[in-house]
Amino acid sequence: MACHLIVSFLVVLACASIYADTDWSQFPDSDKFGIDRSECAFPFTYLGNTYNDCTNNGTNSDYPWCSFDETYIGYFKYCYDFRDSTLKCNETYTVNRKSFSGCAKWTASSPFQQCKTFDGTTIYCPPALDKPKSNYPNGRLPNCDPAYQALSPNHTMCYAPSDYCVEITIDDDQKQAILDVHNAYRAAVGADYMFTLYWDDELAKIALARSMLGGFDHDLAPNRESPVYQNLNGQNMAYSIVPDTYQSMSDLIDDMFSTEKPNFVYNVGCANTGNCLHYTQAMISNLTRVGCGFAQCIYQTRVESFLTCNYIQSQYDDKYMRPYEINVGPASSCNPDKVDATGNCDCGNVICSEDTQYIDPKSCDCRDLPKRTKET
Repeated sequence: MACHLIVSFLVVLACASIYADTDWSQFPDSDKFGIDRSECAFPFTYLGNTYNDCTNNGTNSDYPWCSFDETYIGYFKYCYDFRDSTLKCNETYTVNRKSFSGCAKWTASSPFQQCKTFDGTTIYCPPALDKPKSNYPNGRLPNCDPAYQALSPNHTMCYAPSDYCVEITIDDDQKQAILDVHNAYRAAVGADYMFTLYWDDELAKIALARSMLGGFDHDLAPNRESPVYQNLNGQNMAYSIVPDTYQSMSDLIDDMFSTEKPNFVYNVGCANTGNCLHYTQAMISNLTRVGCGFAQCIYQTRVESFLTCNYIQSQYDDKYMRPYEINVGPASSCNPDKVDATGNCDCGNVICSEDTQYIDPKSCDCRDLPKRTKET
């Protein structure tokens, strides 16, 4: 009995030391949801700091979150138990003089089911609440595709999608709209050559896997590499919250580029402490392929939308300072027969076998690049 008491006492002390430093009242909606620390890796290190409990530091979210890994590498989960909520749907309620019962779409065009609580508050109805809770240790899939796992044990394709995130299919018209926004901005810089971007399903598949994890943060370049191309793929992410804002996928990209373009100074990089790295990633002249994935993560109090776009090359080394060349004039290095209507060089969706090569804009053949230091 004495031994049992000692063991129990030690466990209590350990738990107290782990969780005592977090004041949960600081987190938005903490009075509405229970706490779920399952799958968290405590303690974990994030930006040089060690966390013994969930936090909302950083740019991931104002909701409390924790890392799946002892050293944070871009994968995390919210620490709220959305199944344990004080927010309950009223049995019957009225919206715009129409009566509803429980969760319902209030209009024919409504993308989400909603309801009214007993006090009249409007909430969303997460589809995840109608399904059993997934249980993946540290968020990892038990049957990760060996082709991706061989590239990195922490590959994005090896992590389980969030229960609360649903894929939003990108149809052909939306794909074209995303390409049109990219290609218009690329043509506008007046580079000696700038290749036309094409859609790539393999890049889109990996991008969707990142969006389906939820949370606004990049994965590391080795963790989004493709076994098809084995390049260090670049990445952009855009984010919006309903009901505060909602935009089309192409509008999200347009807003991101238009905001960051003024911060870019050619041959210097980002000026005036403003961010420009999403813009410069998309302005790398040698890019020929992009693929995007869109997901919406539905919680009672918000809907978070994530658009992730992966590119066939990453802006490692100094590419963000000089992503293209301006020496002679727009499309001056292109084969005149390959210049498209926007002014970009259209070499089709050709891709070089390694990230140590580039596409010759005259011949559309691959040429060797000087060696660069790869992104880690």
